[in-house]
Amino acid sequence: MSEKNFWKNVRNNLPLQMYRVENSCGKGMPDVHFIQGEKSGWIELKFLEKWPRDKINSGLTLNQSMWSKEYRKAGGLSYILLRIGREFTCLIIDSEALYNRPSRKEFMELISWGHEGDMKKSDWDLLASRITCQDYGWQKLADRLDCVINHQA
Repeated sequence: MSEKNFWKNVRNNLPLQMYRVENSCGKGMPDVHFIQGEKSGWIELKFLEKWPRDKINSGLTLNQSMWSKEYRKAGGLSYILLRIGREFTCLIIDSEALYNRPSRKEFMELISWGHEGDMKKSDWDLLASRITCQDYGWQKLADRLDCVINHQA
């Protein structure tokens, strides 16, 4: 699998209206814009062939990290969706911590939603709920508060 194939998998399975964005002008702008109901936001896709031995280098650039941080600070939804081989898929909010190449333990603490192995329809549905701040099963208290304060009536 590659990031291109990962995108095809996401596009075909994640139940959100999505648009792939290729932007050579705006440095750091994420790969995908999504819309569901009254929610919209951005997803940066990252793919690693296998688990790194030491620190997790996702390939996230400084511009991507800062774009996501500033967008969230302004009240927007912005995520990194990371796939590691065929073993693991996860959603991360803290782009700055991911950019700083966390250890595996630190990386696991960054995960807002995660799934081992291949994903079934129900897994994609849970991921969509998490992305649109509708599923609280995997969220930390701070994430829940962020959804309540910034994105829900």
